[in-house]
Amino acid sequence: MIVTDTITGTGGNYEVIIVETWTQIREMYFIKGMSMRKTAKTLGVNRRTVKRAIEVRGGPRYERSAAYPSLLDSFKWEIHQMIESTHGEILATVIYQRLICRPETSLTPRYRGSYETLLRYVREIKPQLKPKEAFLQIETPAGFDAQCDWGKVDLVIAGKPKRVSMFVLKLSYSRYRFACLFFLERQECFFEGHIQAFKFFEGVDKQVTYDNLTTAVLKILKGKARIEQQAFIRFRGEFPFLANFAAPKKGNEKGKVESDIRYIRNHAFALRDEFATIDEANAHLLLWLKKDVLRVHGTHKEVILARYEREKPHLNPLIEPLPEGCRVVYAKVNKFSFVQFETNRYSVPTEYVSKTVMVKASAMRIKVVFIDKVIAQHPRLFTRDAQQVNVNHFLSLLEKKARAVDHAVIMQAFNLDPIFYQLKQKFAGAVENPNRQWIKVLRLMEQYSMQKVAKAVKTALAYDAFDYASIKNFLLQQVYPSIDIGQQNCLTDHPQLAAVVVSSIELSRYDVLLSQPVGEDIRGDRGEEAK
Repeated sequence: MIVTDTITGTGGNYEVIIVETWTQIREMYFIKGMSMRKTAKTLGVNRRTVKRAIEVRGGPRYERSAAYPSLLDSFKWEIHQMIESTHGEILATVIYQRLICRPETSLTPRYRGSYETLLRYVREIKPQLKPKEAFLQIETPAGFDAQCDWGKVDLVIAGKPKRVSMFVLKLSYSRYRFACLFFLERQECFFEGHIQAFKFFEGVDKQVTYDNLTTAVLKILKGKARIEQQAFIRFRGEFPFLANFAAPKKGNEKGKVESDIRYIRNHAFALRDEFATIDEANAHLLLWLKKDVLRVHGTHKEVILARYEREKPHLNPLIEPLPEGCRVVYAKVNKFSFVQFETNRYSVPTEYVSKTVMVKASAMRIKVVFIDKVIAQHPRLFTRDAQQVNVNHFLSLLEKKARAVDHAVIMQAFNLDPIFYQLKQKFAGAVENPNRQWIKVLRLMEQYSMQKVAKAVKTALAYDAFDYASIKNFLLQQVYPSIDIGQQNCLTDHPQLAAVVVSSIELSRYDVLLSQPVGEDIRGDRGEEAK
């Protein structure tokens, strides 16, 4: 860059000075009253430069010298034509390929510059050449339309940075909105978001407007026509509601919800973005949503909650029971009693080995069903090549194969209370078939929680009564506590005792018993009758 001094004029060229020097010259001359000669000598500049600085207002101006010719200059008109003819839709890569690959003639030379130079130029002029679209503001009737979208939120979950997906559904008339967080944007999460939103709204709009997301759309046809995913058609038919899909690259057709993604992200998590679990983050988000609807909306100038109350009677009522927001796949239980979903494995009871089961995957849970019976439930795993084990699924098999307990790989996956391993050591050498007796105690967890069984084992060890019968007795004392007859409500708590009738006894008869000689029958005549 060549710096020129606007202090230069028709009188000739002068020294190039910076704005600080220009200011100093004027301060010395106008404020301190120094002469031009002394000012020039003090600052070490030419006297003509001092004279010009005193005369010129506004200070020096710096200008870029004329740019060197670019290899792109002779192609700029052609680039303009390509952009205008395609209404700004053509990509810089396409323009580049056309210019470097065409047959070269004297009239149509090839472009030999870099792609980066062309890309910078296209980015600079495209906004100017692309025609601006005019929009109409749309207001839909109450209960007619809702808008749906996904967004990303960066949070800290369980101490680790995590980018989670946020599902948002917004009623177009009132701007009443629902949002929730998921680890994935799979179809089951998409369905679960709708179910939770409809429960939050206490009703369903006539239609919902979407992008052309793959969880709902199988193929985009001409105009508004779409081939929808079969699972999505079945899901929306449960409520029911219509699906309205925006045109490709026309986010403005659901602009009410598009603007909400940034708003929720910047306000709901502005002061807090660290949570122990995603459920805790969702609880925080739901609380913020309920507070946010108390504000006056910038478009319709009404309190959002008040406008929603007017819209609510226009919503279609929910039909109970609500469908499950899940994805269904079929799988075969392997010989180790696991079923695989995606890349992870989930245990099922060992009696279902080699059977084909239905795996119902919701946003946060996995259900395994065999002939309409739920045989296993697990929290959903979001890692890869992991497994989720329920200890109860293997206890009956371990009891049959007690000798293999110490070396069974599945035992490594059991997250047992340490008190159970203390019991195992006690059994060793003290009882016959210690492994089988130990598994028999563990099988109590098939009916009672691990916490209750562990407490019973701890009590049994404290009394040095660690056999199965004693442990079960201590367990039943927790489950069926003794009745305190001093309580006024003992019959209320134990209604089975209300039917018990106890006849009154004449206590004076015991005095007669005490007055009789030892061995004499006090029944008298009644005793004879009894004989």
